[in-house]
Amino acid sequence: MRRRIEELRNTIWVSGGNDAVAYKSMDVDALIIRNNTPEKLKNSLLEMDETWRGVYEKAAALSSKNAALLSSLAAKERKIETVLAEKDSLAERLHPLEQSERALSTENRYLRKALREYLYPAIANEILKEENVLEQVDTKVTPVAMSAFADSSMPSSFSNAVAQDRQMVSRSERLLALMENQIRGDENGKT
Repeated sequence: MRRRIEELRNTIWVSGGNDAVAYKSMDVDALIIRNNTPEKLKNSLLEMDETWRGVYEKAAALSSKNAALLSSLAAKERKIETVLAEKDSLAERLHPLEQSERALSTENRYLRKALREYLYPAIANEILKEENVLEQVDTKVTPVAMSAFADSSMPSSFSNAVAQDRQMVSRSERLLALMENQIRGDENGKT
């Protein structure tokens, strides 16, 4: 009897690799010949019923597992869409920040260059100290140098601004003065 059950299981279900299952049709004539009494037929049918119940239970378990995996997959796909939307939103917000950072970096380089080239280091350190940017100053600034520095918040008057320009002599004025000195016979005017 056990041999027959195993034979029936082998004739109905053929298991391949990775639990792949294929259906094989049952030989009804051989079943009737082997189970020639009602009791043998009844036992054989009960065993087949038990086998089919196991197949059904396994299929139901696989179906519920498949449904759970599909649900999990859908949830993960929604999460991916949310993360991608958030990434796109952050990228849009990042673009103006990058532009601002580049502009501030360029301005910072320009101002540092201006400080290096056009200001005395002592005056620059004093300005930075007043703005609480520089904590320790290793140079001293005289009050005269500080007052000579033009503060952009309080521009000097026009006459003070052009005072040095008045002292500058153009090339033509120098040539006229030289000619005048030569005419007068001034010794310093001779070349």
